[in-house]
Amino acid sequence: MKLEEFENLLVSQLQTVVENIIEDQQSLEISAKSRSGRNPKNQLQVNISQETEYRSRKEFIELLVNKLQESYHRQIDKAQKELELLETKKQKLIEANHRSEEEMINKLRRLKRRD
Repeated sequence: MKLEEFENLLVSQLQTVVENIIEDQQSLEISAKSRSGRNPKNQLQVNISQETEYRSRKEFIELLVNKLQESYHRQIDKAQKELELLETKKQKLIEANHRSEEEMINKLRRLKRRD
C-alpha cells in the first residue's frame, strides 16, 4: 500500500470516528438540552498556521472529550456567576420600576391639577 493510500485510509477512518462521536454528542446534547434548556456547542478550533500534529484515534478522542469537559466547566462557571448577579439585577429592576411608577403617578397628579 502506498503512503498516500494509507493516509487517505486513515483520514477516512478518522472522519468516521469523528462523525460517530459527533452523533453521540448530539444525542447527549439533545437529552441535556431537554433537561437544562442549554445548547452546548460541539466545536473544536484548529490553528491552521501551526505545524500539523498527528494523533492516534484514542488521543483524538481524549482531546475531544477534554475540550468538551473544559467547555462544560466554563458554562457552569458562567451560569454560577449569572446566578450570583441575579439578586442584584432583581433589586435594580425593582428600584427602576419603583422610580418609573413614581414618575407616572406624579405626571397623573399634575394632569389632574390642570383639569
